Amino acid sequence: MDLTILSAPNELLCDPECLLIFCYIRFKGARMNIQMKVPDQLTVENFPILSHDGKDYHRTPVILTYLRKENYGLEYDLSDIEGVQSCALISTIERRLAPAVNWFLWGDDFVYTKFTRKMYFESIGFIKQLYIPHIWRNKKVKEAKFSQLVLCLKNMSDSEIGEYLYSLAKLCITSLAHILGENTYFVGDRPTAVDAYVFAFIWPLLMYESQYGDSNWWDIDYKSSSSSTCLQSGSHHLITHLLQCPNLIRFFKNITLKYFHKYTKCFRKEKSPIIDKSIVSHPIRDCILWGTGVVGLFLTYAYYSNNIRILQRFHRSRST
Repeated sequence: MDLTILSAPNELLCDPECLLIFCYIRFKGARMNIQMKVPDQLTVENFPILSHDGKDYHRTPVILTYLRKENYGLEYDLSDIEGVQSCALISTIERRLAPAVNWFLWGDDFVYTKFTRKMYFESIGFIKQLYIPHIWRNKKVKEAKFSQLVLCLKNMSDSEIGEYLYSLAKLCITSLAHILGENTYFVGDRPTAVDAYVFAFIWPLLMYESQYGDSNWWDIDYKSSSSSTCLQSGSHHLITHLLQCPNLIRFFKNITLKYFHKYTKCFRKEKSPIIDKSIVSHPIRDCILWGTGVVGLFLTYAYYSNNIRILQRFHRSRST
């Protein structure tokens, strides 16, 4: 089997859907060829891609179903009650947490400009950067908007839509923290698809906080620290709500250390390799520089064009 997933520069995982499948496979310990690719295609739905026996499988539910069919599933030993609980939690995450995270990454102008665009599209060619990010963003934002029926029926502004999605996500995060409690995993004593879902959609929030937030959430020992020590303020109110659930942060750290150890340095501020803040683009500065360059080009063209006309008139006057 071959799995193709999206990656940022330095093969850093960035897309929640791709990370979900990758995490599921890591939990299973299955041997699989992992191919990381930058998003240089127009079709958003193409990723992740599972290739087996000459066929390609797209979309998370389709891939998970096929993996279970091929005996790569994690839920074979679950009881009936645990199976129902697992399905209910996954459905809740898909309806409440996933749309909010997608809106955070693609609908928030600041996050998209400073974080998402760099993570997804920094490595693609200049020409493709002119249109592919715009296409991907439109599709992702539409998916988030149409994820809730109430958003389709009401005429709401983008800011109202964002706040509504964030409110649903906060309720979901609170419920997940309550269900997890002091347990290591959400269902049973081994990781399941629920753990992969939660981990994958928490990842970009904490990755963003590691780059632009002031909290030192990774360095806190959530086993020995008091509850007041664990409460921190994040760079976004959704992240702040997440940081106020220390058992979810402990869950995330445990999964990262056990299955994605080489990526732990990405969450340490002093060693973070993703974005050098000294070279982060500034839209206003970039627009001024771009405008100055364009004006200079036109003035240069006008100057030399005028000189050419003067020389032509001079030669004509001499010939007459």
